[in-house]
Amino acid sequence: MGLDDPVVAEQDWVTLTPHGGTSLTTVEVTDTIKAVNRNKGTITFAGAGGKTRTFLVDPSVSLDGIEPGDEVILEVTRAVAVDIRPV
Repeated sequence: MGLDDPVVAEQDWVTLTPHGGTSLTTVEVTDTIKAVNRNKGTITFAGAGGKTRTFLVDPSVSLDGIEPGDEVILEVTRAVAVDIRPV
């Protein structure tokens, strides 16, 4: 899927009048769970070509009943925001 390693982001939200552009892209992916680490709160998916991707799951989401080998549907959203201003 070409996604980055799991990251927890902290953001300070500021309301601005946009000077640039934004883009959201959402894709639906069917994948198989390779591993579940309940202590770390991560799920590893077995991707194509033997590649794996590990995602950090929000602590409010229960991982009970989720086991390796389960097939799931993921909605993956990527966001880009650009703010362009003259120097």
